[in-house]
Amino acid sequence: LLCAAKLEGLLETVWAGVEKANEHEAAAAATEAPLEVGVEVRVHGLASAAAKHMNGGLGRLHALDESSGRWHVKLHSGGTKAFKAANLECVAAGEAEAEAEAPEEEEEGQGSLFG
Repeated sequence: LLCAAKLEGLLETVWAGVEKANEHEAAAAATEAPLEVGVEVRVHGLASAAAKHMNGGLGRLHALDESSGRWHVKLHSGGTKAFKAANLECVAAGEAEAEAEAPEEEEEGQGSLFG
Protein backbone atom coordinates (compact mmCIF):
# COMPACT_ATOMS: atom_id res chain seq x y z
CA LEU A 1 0.00 0.00 0.00
CA LEU A 2 2.83 2.38 0.83
CA CYS A 3 4.55 1.61 -2.49
CA ALA A 4 1.38 2.42 -4.42
CA ALA A 5 1.15 5.82 -2.73
CA LYS A 6 4.80 6.59 -3.55
CA LEU A 7 4.27 5.47 -7.13
CA GLU A 8 1.19 7.65 -7.46
CA GLY A 9 3.13 10.66 -6.12
CA LEU A 10 5.97 9.98 -8.54
CA LEU A 11 3.57 9.74 -11.48
CA GLU A 12 1.93 13.03 -10.51
CA THR A 13 5.36 14.71 -10.38
CA VAL A 14 6.35 13.32 -13.77
CA TRP A 15 3.02 14.30 -15.31
CA ALA A 16 3.35 17.86 -13.96
CA GLY A 17 6.79 18.06 -15.58
CA VAL A 18 5.41 16.86 -18.91
CA GLU A 19 2.60 19.41 -18.81
CA LYS A 20 5.07 22.20 -18.00
CA ALA A 21 7.31 21.16 -20.91
CA ASN A 22 4.32 21.12 -23.27
CA GLU A 23 3.31 24.61 -22.13
CA HIS A 24 6.88 25.84 -22.73
CA GLU A 25 6.93 24.34 -26.24
CA ALA A 26 3.57 25.88 -27.07
CA ALA A 27 4.70 29.31 -25.85
CA ALA A 28 7.92 29.08 -27.90
CA ALA A 29 6.02 28.03 -31.02
CA ALA A 30 3.59 30.90 -30.58
CA THR A 31 6.41 33.46 -30.51
CA GLU A 32 8.15 32.07 -33.60
CA ALA A 33 7.06 33.71 -36.81
CA PRO A 34 6.16 31.30 -39.60
CA LEU A 35 8.46 31.10 -42.59
CA GLU A 36 6.80 32.83 -45.52
CA VAL A 37 7.87 34.91 -48.48
CA GLY A 38 9.11 38.35 -47.42
CA VAL A 39 10.11 37.40 -43.87
CA GLU A 40 13.55 38.51 -42.63
CA VAL A 41 15.70 35.57 -41.49
CA ARG A 42 19.10 34.75 -40.01
CA VAL A 43 21.05 31.70 -41.16
CA HIS A 44 22.27 29.36 -38.41
CA GLY A 45 23.39 25.80 -37.77
CA LEU A 46 25.41 25.28 -40.95
CA ALA A 47 28.27 22.91 -40.13
CA SER A 48 30.11 22.21 -43.37
CA ALA A 49 33.40 24.01 -43.96
CA ALA A 50 32.04 25.35 -47.24
CA ALA A 51 28.90 26.85 -45.68
CA LYS A 52 29.50 27.71 -42.04
CA HIS A 53 30.79 31.19 -42.93
CA MET A 54 27.14 32.00 -43.77
CA ASN A 55 26.00 31.43 -40.16
CA GLY A 56 24.65 34.69 -38.79
CA GLY A 57 23.97 36.02 -42.28
CA LEU A 58 20.74 37.93 -42.81
CA GLY A 59 18.35 37.86 -45.71
CA ARG A 60 14.75 37.83 -46.87
CA LEU A 61 12.76 34.76 -47.89
CA HIS A 62 12.18 34.87 -51.63
CA ALA A 63 10.52 31.54 -52.46
CA LEU A 64 10.02 27.98 -51.26
CA ASP A 65 11.19 25.21 -53.56
CA GLU A 66 8.50 22.63 -52.82
CA SER A 67 10.44 19.80 -54.48
CA SER A 68 13.53 20.19 -52.27
CA GLY A 69 11.83 21.77 -49.25
CA ARG A 70 14.45 24.53 -49.23
CA TRP A 71 13.85 28.25 -48.93
CA HIS A 72 15.51 30.59 -51.41
CA VAL A 73 16.93 33.48 -49.40
CA LYS A 74 18.08 36.79 -50.89
CA LEU A 75 21.07 37.46 -48.67
CA HIS A 76 21.79 41.05 -47.59
CA SER A 77 25.45 40.32 -48.37
CA GLY A 78 24.45 39.61 -51.99
CA GLY A 79 23.20 36.67 -53.95
CA THR A 80 20.51 34.10 -53.34
CA LYS A 81 21.05 30.74 -51.62
CA ALA A 82 18.75 27.83 -50.75
CA PHE A 83 18.51 26.69 -47.12
CA LYS A 84 16.55 24.11 -45.15
CA ALA A 85 13.96 25.62 -42.80
CA ALA A 86 15.89 24.19 -39.84
CA ASN A 87 18.77 26.53 -40.72
CA LEU A 88 16.66 29.68 -40.73
CA GLU A 89 15.29 31.75 -37.87
CA CYS A 90 12.97 34.70 -38.23
CA VAL A 91 14.23 38.09 -37.09
CA ALA A 92 12.38 41.35 -36.64
CA ALA A 93 12.74 43.62 -39.66
CA GLY A 94 14.21 46.36 -37.46
CA GLU A 95 16.81 43.98 -36.07
CA ALA A 96 17.84 42.92 -39.56
CA GLU A 97 18.15 46.56 -40.69
CA ALA A 98 20.20 47.52 -37.62
CA GLU A 99 22.60 44.62 -38.12
CA ALA A 100 22.93 45.39 -41.83
CA GLU A 101 23.87 49.00 -41.04
CA ALA A 102 26.36 48.10 -38.27
CA PRO A 103 30.02 48.13 -39.35
CA GLU A 104 31.46 44.66 -39.68
CA GLU A 105 34.24 43.70 -37.29
CA GLU A 106 37.38 42.41 -38.92
CA GLU A 107 38.21 38.84 -38.08
CA GLU A 108 41.42 38.27 -36.17
CA GLY A 109 44.30 37.96 -38.60
CA GLN A 110 42.24 39.49 -41.42
CA GLY A 111 43.18 43.15 -40.91
CA SER A 112 44.14 45.60 -43.60
CA LEU A 113 47.56 45.59 -45.25
CA PHE A 114 48.34 48.98 -43.72
CA GLY A 115 47.31 48.43 -40.11
